[in-house]
Amino acid sequence: MKTHISEFCTEFSETLMPLAEALSDTVAQLEAIGDPSLESMRSAFANDSHRLESLVNKVQGQEAYVLLFGPLKSGKSTLMNAISASYVSEVTSLPAYPCMVNLKYGPEPKYSVIRYSGKKETLASPEDLKTLLEQSHRTLSERVRAIEDFGETFDPDVHLPSAIRRVQVELPAENLRESGTVLVDTPGLYSKMKFGYDAMSREFRDSAASAVFVVKTDNLFLEQVFDDFNDLLDQFSRVFVVVNIDAGKRDLSPDGTLSQSLESSDPGAIVKAFESLTMSAPLRHAAESGRLHIYPVDLCSAAARRLANGAAPAPVEVGEGEDDFDQFLRDLLSYLNSTDYLLEFMADTIRQSEKLSKNIAGQCEGERAAAFDRALAATREEQAKLQRAHEAVNLLGNRPWAKRHAEMIRHQMDALRKQQDEARERFRVRTQEEIDAWFDSDESIAQLRERRLAVPSRQLIETQEKEVEAKFAALGKTPQTGLKLDAEEEAALNLLGIRLEEIAGRTLQALPKSSGGGASPILPLEQIPVRRSLADKLFFRSVGKRRRKLFGEDEDLSAEFPKKAKEKKLGRNAREELLDRAMETLDAQLAPLHKAWRRKGEADFPQALAKSMENELAGKERELSRKRKEQTEKAQKLHEVQSTFARLSKVVDKVIGEVNQLQEKHGPAIQQMTGSEAPAS
Repeated sequence: MKTHISEFCTEFSETLMPLAEALSDTVAQLEAIGDPSLESMRSAFANDSHRLESLVNKVQGQEAYVLLFGPLKSGKSTLMNAISASYVSEVTSLPAYPCMVNLKYGPEPKYSVIRYSGKKETLASPEDLKTLLEQSHRTLSERVRAIEDFGETFDPDVHLPSAIRRVQVELPAENLRESGTVLVDTPGLYSKMKFGYDAMSREFRDSAASAVFVVKTDNLFLEQVFDDFNDLLDQFSRVFVVVNIDAGKRDLSPDGTLSQSLESSDPGAIVKAFESLTMSAPLRHAAESGRLHIYPVDLCSAAARRLANGAAPAPVEVGEGEDDFDQFLRDLLSYLNSTDYLLEFMADTIRQSEKLSKNIAGQCEGERAAAFDRALAATREEQAKLQRAHEAVNLLGNRPWAKRHAEMIRHQMDALRKQQDEARERFRVRTQEEIDAWFDSDESIAQLRERRLAVPSRQLIETQEKEVEAKFAALGKTPQTGLKLDAEEEAALNLLGIRLEEIAGRTLQALPKSSGGGASPILPLEQIPVRRSLADKLFFRSVGKRRRKLFGEDEDLSAEFPKKAKEKKLGRNAREELLDRAMETLDAQLAPLHKAWRRKGEADFPQALAKSMENELAGKERELSRKRKEQTEKAQKLHEVQSTFARLSKVVDKVIGEVNQLQEKHGPAIQQMTGSEAPAS
């Protein structure tokens, strides 16, 4: 029998290896693409890959998966210590995270986790694993509460793909190597975070040999403890119930002394009471048919004894002094070494391979295949969009932006200059009024220069500066700077997301502002007209002497200048001459400003704007080149995955056919040797 099973396992492993390789290649290619729309497909393939890996390992090592069920704190971890005859602290000290924990033999300790996304992560030590689970537990709890508060049912595949689905631990536990047993610790029943529990159980059904249900005597007679027990009977052909008793438990006697409780003195009586009073009909039928076995065991004592004996072989025959745990372990190992299990091993292997193969084939078709087709179509559409954007960059790069802005600004500056000329005329009128008012007062020459002439000229220059800067600033707020664009230009700018006004605004901020500094007209003494009297003519007095005689040797211009003296000393044409001198001074200050403004509007700004536009388009082209390269590579990878899908489908079909051939080949031989029916897929 062993020979036939070994031959079957060898041939079966060789049959599955091409599928495992093709599936692994598909996962790697999907991961390299990194398309969010294909993440669910990658996750599904990754999970199938891990399940296929487990199946291959199971077949190659002829491993027997034993699932441990039970409420929290029922003693599952202690049972693992007892079965393995090793203190597997790496497992027993883990937080109560809702995931499967696989424990198997390995020459060196190894720790890894598999997430719902299908990604596998290897840890360096049990401490690292514990820390990761503690952190993940906090994240998971917060996410579960948030989803439930939102009124939805938490689904880790959707709401937290990074949640841990399975923990895998390998330890040098000799008893596990001897028996080829893989212990699978399940999340505690009745845990608040029980999501995915049934799915996880079903996932291991096809690879598990049997289930062990652990329950404390305190919970044995609670009906809700066995609410989900019928599922175990439906999923497993052999179920072992370990009633975890407390051999040191004491009860109070009538005389006030403590004596052994019934649980410690006669644990079998507890089991009989359960069988006669509480056991449901399905459990009773399973027990009568030999599918359900119950063992009262003091797990703490059994684990301590097993650890004290080291890696002594597990009992396979009845021995002297055998206790209930020895009987449980002997029955478990006897079943794992029986022809019934070997037949079921082969049937389960075939069933799981067919299920996996069909599931993988389904991934290449249906909705997931449609999602892949959509991703490929989206990539092609993105490539076409990038090509249009590239053409838009070329179109805009060939437009004479500097010339067009210079012409547009020239027209605006011409209109502004007309406004400035009108403002200058208003300034002349006001200046004339200020000079007339000064002649009608006793104000000094300093008051004429610093107040009556300086203030209006400064206001005029400041006003014109503001008007010019406002005209430039408007270019950074007017859509597309007010240029008349053709349809192609509008479409190109919109496609690239370029706004000319934004570029203009940034360009203007980098240009220096043209300013007159607020200077005011100064009337030098030589420009102030002084009337020439008869005495001045007789004595041939120069203009300078006449001014010194009028203003004093120190030329104090702040001294009061009486109204009558102004008319007498300055002459009847002084008003016009003062006005002309003030206007000449103003024009001398405005001329360089007007020149600077026109140079800025017709040369500096348009050229800087054209350069900014050139830089903007160059940046867009670099970004487009990068994206086009990414999309080209992505399209190539998608085509490669498409080819892989086709190869994967062929491999799947071939595997299904070869598995059927293995069943036809080995089924009759096993049937002949056991006298049983061949395993059906």
